[in-house]
Amino acid sequence: MRVLSSLAIKEAYLELQPQFEKRSGLKVQTEWLGMVDIVKRVKAGEVADLLIASQKVMREMKSLGKVSEVVDLAKSGVAVAVKKGAKRPDIGSAEAVKRALRAAGSIGYSSGPSGVYLAELFQKWGIAEELKPKSTQTPVTVKIPAENEAPPFAPKAAPKAAPKEAPKEAAKTEPGDYVIQVGAFTRPEAVLAKLSAAKVPYYTEPMSGNLTRVRAGPFASREAAERALAKLRELGLKPGAVTSKSG
Repeated sequence: MRVLSSLAIKEAYLELQPQFEKRSGLKVQTEWLGMVDIVKRVKAGEVADLLIASQKVMREMKSLGKVSEVVDLAKSGVAVAVKKGAKRPDIGSAEAVKRALRAAGSIGYSSGPSGVYLAELFQKWGIAEELKPKSTQTPVTVKIPAENEAPPFAPKAAPKAAPKEAPKEAAKTEPGDYVIQVGAFTRPEAVLAKLSAAKVPYYTEPMSGNLTRVRAGPFASREAAERALAKLRELGLKPGAVTSKSG
């Protein structure tokens, strides 16, 4: 069973997952994403057994025919944090929150449901453009800085001369790391025949409900995967976006 989920419920989810697997006998594979990435990937054709996202995203996905049923699962609050030692801002009213935002040197907000809500709220309040130069939407995976490190959304300091260091080697992508989800099928034979005839490499993964997931790849480079993506579309298929197996 494959799940695409918002990070907002991760702690509770991980506590409940083993209980569900024990009762159902299913093995759950979960990918944690921000709302922006969930929308992008589902619209691109990515398929999952279960999608956990904000109400707004779920309504949009249902209107597009991407999900069959929507069930309210949980409520999630939004909190405000400041740097250790900084004065706690007054957030007792909407006007107080606006003043705190305008006074802040930098603002960071998530790409999850809270971030989507805040972006819309800033627009509603008419301060989105004013806050934009000092605002950063955090990526899905964020390094938590040590106490003596600046957060990733801190104001940029003036450049200082520093001893030169040896250049660091760029992160390497392992050969065969890029894949494309072709889809999930009850009878994948016709699709596999198309892929074989077009000489597109593929592999399959069993899913619940007698479904079989078909992925094209793996490909040694993103360029090769993009060429294969174009070929899949020429074959009349509706593949998802190119993704990396390692992340």
